[in-house]
Amino acid sequence: MASIEHIFDEIGGFHRFQVLMIVWVYSIKFMIAWSLMLLSFGGYKPDYACVVDDLMNHTSLKLLNDSQLREQAETGVNNETFLNVCDVSDTDCDRFIFLGDKRTVVSEWDLVCDLRWLKAVITSVQFGGLLSGSIIGGHSGDYFGRRKTLYGAYLLHSALNVAAAYSGSWQVFSAFRFLIGSMIGIILVIIVPYPTEFFPLRWRHTIPAIPMWPLGALAFAGGAWLLEDWSHLQLTCAVMAVPGLLGYFYMPESARWLATRGRQDEAHAVLEKMARLNGRELPPTAMDTIKVRPQHGIEPTTSQIDSKT
Repeated sequence: MASIEHIFDEIGGFHRFQVLMIVWVYSIKFMIAWSLMLLSFGGYKPDYACVVDDLMNHTSLKLLNDSQLREQAETGVNNETFLNVCDVSDTDCDRFIFLGDKRTVVSEWDLVCDLRWLKAVITSVQFGGLLSGSIIGGHSGDYFGRRKTLYGAYLLHSALNVAAAYSGSWQVFSAFRFLIGSMIGIILVIIVPYPTEFFPLRWRHTIPAIPMWPLGALAFAGGAWLLEDWSHLQLTCAVMAVPGLLGYFYMPESARWLATRGRQDEAHAVLEKMARLNGRELPPTAMDTIKVRPQHGIEPTTSQIDSKT
């Protein structure tokens, strides 16, 4: 009895359908890299002026442009600089004026001096979410299916990026970054096994070799250079996810997963779609092949399939 790998070879192996899977599904990893890298810009600390109300006129300082304010801050008060310091003449800063055009999470909520530790905490919170999401994603992908899990997490990821862009405090922002990290964890667990399950064995190495993550990180660097605003970067990430989300209405569920769940008719329909797009004929023995249950009743999990790639 032929295996499903033989069917994949007969209906094209690595052909138009598989290329479409890479372009429309695996490219999601591009935007996930953008999303995860956001705190590398959001955590950037611009130069700032420490303002002490009793020693200086805050209103007049706000009227200065960046170069004038920098010069004034370097000159200081009573021969003591107030550029990038946490106190002036042993008096703590009442407020901060950040220099330059970059609007980061640090400058948004004054995460300097006594609050400088929060930058690392927010990053850790995000990666805590990623850890929890990767655990949830494996179980969800095996129970609900690869397609629903991937696109459901990607949709929530986009919505959470929009919500996070309008955070009113660092506490709210941290909560959203935890949830965004969770969605990223789910996606990263599914993003390789799902498209790989449409490839014959000899082509499975292709998916992980495609540099979607480095390309996404490179695109983020360009976006940060152009936009210079953490909230705009969040919104851009959400908007750029829309083309990937549309794949839900065309890309099928994994035929392998459907077959192991006893949904042979649906698995057969997926194989027919693959064959049709590749311009091939589906072998008449395809249904007999996908009706064969895994040996000893053991069904492959997402993590098992991922480890074989």
